[in-house]
Amino acid sequence: MTHDLYPHRALMSRFAERAVSGACAVLLGAALPAAVGAQSPLERMPEVRRAISAGDAAGALRLIDSLALAVPDHPNLAFLRAHALGRAGRMSEAADAIHALRRWDPRYAVIALRDSSVIALRSEFGDVDSLAALAGRPYSLATVWATIAEPDLVAEGTAYDPATRSVLVGSLHKYKVVAIGADGSVTDRVAAGAGGVRSIAGIHVDSVRGTLWVASNARFDTPDDTATSALYAFDAPTGAYRRRVPVAGSDRHFLNDVVTGADGSVYVTDTRAGRVWFAPPGDTVLRELSSVGALISPNGITISPDGRVLFVATAEHVRGHDLASEESWRIAVPDSISVAGIDGLAFANGALIAHHPLSFWKVARYELDGDWRRITGRTLLEANTADGRTSTTGDVVDGDYVFIGNSQIDRMNLGTIDAATMEPIRMYRAPIAAGRPQR
Repeated sequence: MTHDLYPHRALMSRFAERAVSGACAVLLGAALPAAVGAQSPLERMPEVRRAISAGDAAGALRLIDSLALAVPDHPNLAFLRAHALGRAGRMSEAADAIHALRRWDPRYAVIALRDSSVIALRSEFGDVDSLAALAGRPYSLATVWATIAEPDLVAEGTAYDPATRSVLVGSLHKYKVVAIGADGSVTDRVAAGAGGVRSIAGIHVDSVRGTLWVASNARFDTPDDTATSALYAFDAPTGAYRRRVPVAGSDRHFLNDVVTGADGSVYVTDTRAGRVWFAPPGDTVLRELSSVGALISPNGITISPDGRVLFVATAEHVRGHDLASEESWRIAVPDSISVAGIDGLAFANGALIAHHPLSFWKVARYELDGDWRRITGRTLLEANTADGRTSTTGDVVDGDYVFIGNSQIDRMNLGTIDAATMEPIRMYRAPIAAGRPQR
């Protein structure tokens, strides 16, 4: 029996999981909003699986090779390659693909080896079960810092407001922003629906200008929601509405994560359109940051302390972009590290802090080289904990990292939001300088 189990379910933590038909139900990833323009490579992966199941290994491999031009380091593509090669009888090459999965996370290899096309290779990976058990052990450097008593808030974006020493948290479900004071008290900062704001994804505080930027969209769990995506600006200390900045045109969008530059320009990822948009101070419409180009499912975004380099998390890599020279580059990684499926992204002390929710979940610090072009190592702040499974974003607060724990986004994905059966949302705090290194 063929087990079609593809575990990398964190392509986009903000969208409901999608089942793909086969011998067994396949979960290739969270369901993405329909792409604008050309079909996303992620949306074609079920087509590869169907070719493998039909015995067309050659056709599957041709499609895999074409998809690899766009997402070469996506774990699901490595799974598909291993199984297509196994079906073609090219077992040595299939083993190479599984070894790549094993280097990223031994649990990937365990699941890959369940497929009948490669099960004959099981003896070659004798230590994989024990390594997978070690990789799956819970680890946490963080402690609960505060609790939000509204379990159905469905927390998503996080931002620190130094003027009021408050951590701000946006709500996908209740269309508002709450503030957590230094004493742990929780109050509304932006009232529900203020200025017309809708389901809130990323948020960011421009502390120089006292502006809270909020990414607003139609609800991802409500297909007939016709609200248009836009950025909203509020007064950060008071939550008073300032203005709305939409994307030009009538296409559908999903504005995701937000950051501002040194000059006050605001930048936002658009996961649906595969673009980064920006607006200089005073502009009334978002325009494309064309020098970055098209991206596959851009999500988290952050900026270097000098305001020079943007970092954007895509489906399977992180992109660097110099705002002055307009040079853009793929940040290199060791072959033992996968940066696929990043949601929230922050910059601290020469490193990127990233959230990988839902699949082999973790919050990790990725150390960068001096030129910010290569990841040199990974340190775990949180891994395999119950609350970490749906941890989406965080922000740097006085040298620590404060982040959402049980965001409850899984309940929104499943359509089971019910405050009476949900736990309060826990916010965690971890020292950035510590952690468990993984090289």
